[in-house]
Amino acid sequence: MPEIQSKQSQEKRLPPLRANLNLYPSTRTIEGAPTWVIYDPIRHRYFNIGRLEFEMLRRWEMQTVEKLIEQVNQETSLHISTNIVQRLVKFLTDHQLLKLQGPEAIKRLTQQVEKAKQSLGTFLLHHYLFFRIPLVHPDRFLSATLPIIRLIFTRTFAIILAFCALLGIYLVSRQISVFLSTFPYFFSPAGILIFIIALSFAKAIHEFGHGYTAKYYGLKVPTMGVAFMVMWPILYTDASDAWKLTSRRQRFWIDSAGIIAELGLAIIATLLWNFLPDGPFRSAVFMLAVATWGMTLLVNMNPFMRFDGYYMLTDYMGINNLQERSFALGRWWLREKIFAFGDPLPERFPPHRHRIILLYAFGTWLYRLILFLGIALIVYFFFFKILGTFLMIVEIIWFIMRPIYQEMRYWLTRRADMRLNQNTLFSLLLLSVGITLLVIPWQTTIDAPAIYRSYVHHDIYAPMSARIQAVNVKQGQFVEASETLFVLEEPDIQYDLEVAQRQETLLKLQLNLQASARVYLEHSNVLQQQLAEIQAEIQGYKARQALLKITAPFAGDIVSIADALEKGRWINSNLILARIVDKPTTRIMAYVNENDLTEIAVGHKGRFYPDAPDESPINVKIMAIDPANITQLQSSDNYVASIYGGQVPVKLTPDKRLIPQEAVYRVYLSIDQTHLLNNVQKGAVVLEAKNKKPLIQRAWILINKVLIRESGF
Repeated sequence: MPEIQSKQSQEKRLPPLRANLNLYPSTRTIEGAPTWVIYDPIRHRYFNIGRLEFEMLRRWEMQTVEKLIEQVNQETSLHISTNIVQRLVKFLTDHQLLKLQGPEAIKRLTQQVEKAKQSLGTFLLHHYLFFRIPLVHPDRFLSATLPIIRLIFTRTFAIILAFCALLGIYLVSRQISVFLSTFPYFFSPAGILIFIIALSFAKAIHEFGHGYTAKYYGLKVPTMGVAFMVMWPILYTDASDAWKLTSRRQRFWIDSAGIIAELGLAIIATLLWNFLPDGPFRSAVFMLAVATWGMTLLVNMNPFMRFDGYYMLTDYMGINNLQERSFALGRWWLREKIFAFGDPLPERFPPHRHRIILLYAFGTWLYRLILFLGIALIVYFFFFKILGTFLMIVEIIWFIMRPIYQEMRYWLTRRADMRLNQNTLFSLLLLSVGITLLVIPWQTTIDAPAIYRSYVHHDIYAPMSARIQAVNVKQGQFVEASETLFVLEEPDIQYDLEVAQRQETLLKLQLNLQASARVYLEHSNVLQQQLAEIQAEIQGYKARQALLKITAPFAGDIVSIADALEKGRWINSNLILARIVDKPTTRIMAYVNENDLTEIAVGHKGRFYPDAPDESPINVKIMAIDPANITQLQSSDNYVASIYGGQVPVKLTPDKRLIPQEAVYRVYLSIDQTHLLNNVQKGAVVLEAKNKKPLIQRAWILINKVLIRESGF
């Protein structure tokens, strides 16, 4: 009997903590509650705990469960039970914070190690997306150089930097076109190289910003290194010692130090750009400014990934492990809204904070969905086709489908708790509407880029600077070939013509007097030559005068006419007086993707929408469809090429040819002849589809086409 009691007493004794653990006070929560961190120096890991865990741990050494409960309940305002102590023991055991004693403890540790082991495939799956390689131990260097750069932590430096920012932005705004014109340099080999160098330098400054700020607050910076995200290298700094700080404000400054350092670099680069002469150094400064401004705003400030923006948000809100806690709250909200299980809240927050955390959870889930789909495409195109296809499928299954499957599996385990209620009925209604939208055939349309042009058209110009004498046409009028449109006059030509005609008359008179006057007879040959020259001048003046009578080059419609063409107005040869178009030759050319080609046919109708906002849509009808796809864009197709702002993706070859990157077919459209545009117009055409197909069938056809296209290894 005494042996049994001794055994029970031994079982109730608390397992001892590891002797090398450290306990530090940490920051208070947003509600003001104190927190602490347990530091494991062996693994350099921190574990955040609250007051309940702290009060138990400070009374832990060589205590039994009953005595621990009794002391905590008597000496504090807290009330704990055996279950709470057991949960803490499990937490300490799972994170290897207990001292190993006896075969049972060793067996438990062995089981944890075996459970943590991963197969080669699982290891590669988890680590090809993200892994770290420590490179340097910078703590001694940072400590030695911190006194040199302490100036950057002063208010004076902040004021100077703010002034430089305002000055740099102001100066750039005065020559913004010159600044933006540097962007095309990005796409040259030298530009890409300079961009990579500038980005690497900016990221190094970013990490030193974290490191120096941590040292400024007296912390240790054990490592700096490079991490690989989807095989893309990024620098990192281990600033986890920030958990030791008791001020959330100090932790926030460490979190934001990298961004501030990059912005400071961007400010200096932007200011320098205004004073440097054109050349490689100015291009490098431009790249540095663009890289730092862009990467800081697009990547580092993003709170949905575990970058600086996320840690800044957690320290600002005072909520450690924000993602895990928001996800738990989001799952609870989703389950209650759909099934109304009646489960208690996983964690209580003030109402406004509760809503913010819920929005953060759903925003992160949506962002991750888009991100992982993007990563799936990246790995597909980054690797060779077989491996790329495999990794893309793994990405979609493991990171997108698996979490959805796990949540739905949990729903099935709770099916006994499901009750028919208002939330369930509403969820079923939404599901039914969604399925209906997927399976009911819908009348759909096909969108495609298009170009409006007339293949026989002519712009009417004045042959020279002249004065209008008569305007015989108006916009919309049909004219016959050779019909007079405008009559112009040029007084100088008329004056020169009259002078030449008088000279001609005088020369003829002199020739007639040859017989009676010996002096004229001697110069007969000269007079004949002068007469021929003046007559040639007269013909030239008359020919120029004939040009001032402008006629229609062919029968057609006047689709536009210049404003304020009145008698007596002077015009020059650069003014388009009018445009004449042969209506039967006016067409719209559409460029239809092969995926949509089966949905249209000759005779289908649609509408053309010009890009010009002041033009009205035009009714169109399919006249013909090319039997083969376009292998090379012609000069007339340039309007739709992607490199010129169009929607057809093309590749520019070294010999300046435009090669479409997907199968595109020309579709010829006739137009409503009562509505003509003034010139060539780029736009989009919307055509009616041939068949009514449900959305799910269309998606399946599209997936099949992609699979068939990509199945050729």
